[in-house]
Amino acid sequence: MVAFMLGTAAITVMSVLARIALEEFLFQPAKEGSIVPQGFLGS
Repeated sequence: MVAFMLGTAAITVMSVLARIALEEFLFQPAKEGSIVPQGFLGS
């Protein structure tokens, strides 16, 4: 039960960090005035 709770907490933390990193990756270049975020089109 403890292991399950720790696993769930770890997944939650990782998903939150991934979402924050994704938002920074997508929106930071837009804040700098770029029309298309760098890396958004894959090349």
